[in-house]
Amino acid sequence: MTSNYLCPNPKTAKSNCIKVSIESTGIVGVWTGKEPSIYPNPATEKLIIEGIDKGTKIQLNDVLGRVVVKATATNETTELNMSHLAAGSYMLTLSKDNGDRMSVKVVKE
Repeated sequence: MTSNYLCPNPKTAKSNCIKVSIESTGIVGVWTGKEPSIYPNPATEKLIIEGIDKGTKIQLNDVLGRVVVKATATNETTELNMSHLAAGSYMLTLSKDNGDRMSVKVVKE
């Protein structure tokens, strides 16, 4: 603790010190380069993801965190079939082997 008093004596004080060590924040990289296009959003039958690298992992989770669609991109453009899903909000996560990762909220009508 540091005092903001005009003439403190001593200037700092310590009490019950606790050492904290943070090993991992849980934050995985960010998306580098051009972000992909994801449309239409809201979607009805299919969701199109354009501008991703071959091998990009694609995962769609419902609001409870359950995986409802899991795929790996085989081209720069991938279509996800959304017709079997209930209307609502979903979280689309794209990740690459280099640590790039991004999440986008997707709405199914």
